[in-house]
Amino acid sequence: MSLSNRAHEHHLLCRIRREKSASPRAAFMCKKASTIDLRRS
Repeated sequence: MSLSNRAHEHHLLCRIRREKSASPRAAFMCKKASTIDLRRS
């Protein structure tokens, strides 16, 4: 699996989790994690 695929999958999981929890902190952590993933690839 390519890095971009993993980042995309991670982003989708984050979106689902954010919609479930609706917690700003969780959304922020997800955004931070996804940007780190994108920077690494």
